[in-house]
Amino acid sequence: MLSDTQAIAVTVGNVNEAPAITSNLGGATAAITVAENTTAVTQVTAVDVDAATTLSYLITGADADKFTINASGALSFITVPNFEAAPTDANGDGVYDVIVEVSDGTLTDTQAIAVTVGNVNEAPAITSNLGGATAAITVAENATTAVTQVTAADVDTPTTLTYSIVGADAALFDIDINTGVLSFKNAPNFEDKLDAGADNVYNVDVVVTDDGMLSDTQAIAVTVGNVNEAPAITSNLGGATAAITVAENATTAVTQVTAADVDTPTTLTYSIVGADAALFDIDINTGVLSFKNAPNFEDKLDAGADNVYNVDVVVTDDGMLSDTQAIAITVSDVDEASTGGVNISTYITRAGDADLTATNTIVDPDAKTGNAPYQWQSKIGSNWVDIAGATSSILANQTGITARVTSSYNDVGGLHNFTSAETVFVGISGNDSLNGTSGVDVILGLGGEDFLNGGIGDDTMLGSYGDDTYIVSDAGDVVTENVGEGFDLVIATIDHTLADNIEMLALELGNINGTGNALDNMLFGNSGDNVLNGAAGSDTMMGGSGEDMLNGGLGNDTMLGSYGDDTYIVSDAGDVVTENVGEGFDLVIANIDHTLADNVEMLALGVGNLKGTGNALNNLMFGNNDNNVLNGAGGSDTMTGGAGADTFTYNNASESGLGVLSDVITDFTNGIDKLDFSGIDAISGTAGSTFLAIQSGVATTNSAVAGQLYYYYDGANTVVEGTVDNIAGADFQVTLIGHQTFVAQDIVL
Repeated sequence: MLSDTQAIAVTVGNVNEAPAITSNLGGATAAITVAENTTAVTQVTAVDVDAATTLSYLITGADADKFTINASGALSFITVPNFEAAPTDANGDGVYDVIVEVSDGTLTDTQAIAVTVGNVNEAPAITSNLGGATAAITVAENATTAVTQVTAADVDTPTTLTYSIVGADAALFDIDINTGVLSFKNAPNFEDKLDAGADNVYNVDVVVTDDGMLSDTQAIAVTVGNVNEAPAITSNLGGATAAITVAENATTAVTQVTAADVDTPTTLTYSIVGADAALFDIDINTGVLSFKNAPNFEDKLDAGADNVYNVDVVVTDDGMLSDTQAIAITVSDVDEASTGGVNISTYITRAGDADLTATNTIVDPDAKTGNAPYQWQSKIGSNWVDIAGATSSILANQTGITARVTSSYNDVGGLHNFTSAETVFVGISGNDSLNGTSGVDVILGLGGEDFLNGGIGDDTMLGSYGDDTYIVSDAGDVVTENVGEGFDLVIATIDHTLADNIEMLALELGNINGTGNALDNMLFGNSGDNVLNGAAGSDTMMGGSGEDMLNGGLGNDTMLGSYGDDTYIVSDAGDVVTENVGEGFDLVIANIDHTLADNVEMLALGVGNLKGTGNALNNLMFGNNDNNVLNGAGGSDTMTGGAGADTFTYNNASESGLGVLSDVITDFTNGIDKLDFSGIDAISGTAGSTFLAIQSGVATTNSAVAGQLYYYYDGANTVVEGTVDNIAGADFQVTLIGHQTFVAQDIVL
């Protein structure tokens, strides 16, 4: 168990050893799967036991040209691989083969890497509307709800894309989740802005999502464009048709057509067409529709001749869009006032009976039914009763009856009854006393001496045979008498002119007037102031106690004014004026030469070269504008010649007194008027003796010689005086108003 020991120093020498790849589990091969769309593959790492060794990497192999590796061993694709693209590896199997070699400068290690590109889910991409994050679309209002179809692409197949919307106005849209069809829920209206911005730009975000919940979004601004919309007629309940009824005759107005147009501003224009358009007018601006002439139900002018007038009203906007309403205008029948009436128009009277004839002049534009032109009635007590069978225009052989005539018919206004304005009273053949009503009466006396009183109203009275008396109290009363039917009297309470063949007129109380006819009438006034005019014939007129005017007219008339200051108009040489003493201060207006009757104070001459002569009274006498001859006769007269060359005559020295009892001439004009003393015997008792020329002076201061004429001024007047005897002093005087300077022709000696 013996030993020996040797200490041996063994030195280990360094030998270069090859580096060893450690990445991807090391080894000669490795398999790697990388996601598409990125270039990074792997980080190749290696170890080398030899310290301070620098390692370098390179790649070889079938697909080395597709890769790159940097100095630190980072392996990557040169081009980003795409799973969905066709494989670009050498054998086209989608596995890229590359050999990675690590070297320490001498020794190497290699690893064959099989790189498989794995599929990665990629987000879809919206491709419609030019794609992109935003899009702008314009759609027209109203026409449709469709906006667009959103489309998207997704490289991952198969995959299901789902569409949805969000955004400010998303609630107003729908989108088909499968097809991407985007639409408004309701067709948009430019005039009704519902978008959040109220500017007709609707904002919606469309989102497309794949199975992997990846998505793309496009913000779409949908602008709603304005489209010209047709106006809409709103009047008469709107709609394509309307029915209106208007009453005939009253007016041309039919309706005012109104329309609405959502497009503003716009101008609406109204026009008409249709079967009956030519009968209408329409205001192009206001839409007022009217007949050109008021329609008449009875005169059917419409095309259908049925009183339904058809007209199409058209309203048109600025863009020439329009709406039409067919209006059927029915003209309704209105109860129109009738004209005319039923009247008792003529009468035939005999001594014992009368025939009555009626006339029906009723005209009614409306159609009549149940027309009864005539129905005669008689009055029984206070009731009117139809006379059986009396339905013709003539009611014959009537006596002792009160009658009237009626007519009736129906039309659109119902029953219409007409009654004659006249009530006829037919007397009997004897003496009647017939009194009318307050209406229009016809009173027929027949034979006998009848008393006919029309009463109030416009009455017609026919006394017929016999001496009849009429009471006239209305201006419309008519009295009729035929030749040879008696000596008749009218008692009038109003102004009245006698009808033909009536002989007498008596005026009742009041200041009323009466006029005669061509007969020799008797006219009687009353206590009032009456005007009596005899007209033709030789009339007898008595004025009564008022201040009356009596005009005889033609014929030889007898006029008695009686009490009161009366005026007479004398036009015929045979006229006789009678006034009694103390019956007033009376005037005659003469249209012929005239001499005042006794007790008449004044005379006025009418037109023409007339002569007037006074009476024994102190007369007032007036000429006219022509050449008159005035003779005062007895009394202290005042004479006015008027215009013209007038002659004032004296036939006896007693015709003018002295001083205040002398005649007065108010308007003597030198060289024109004349004083005619040739009718006076200048020397009393010597017929035909004449005066010497007039001279200035006063008879009482000259010798008392007959046949002298003098004149002198007495204050403002001129006195002409004469002597007819040989006794000193004047025997007559004439006073001329104003100072007169006589020439030879002024005095007729």
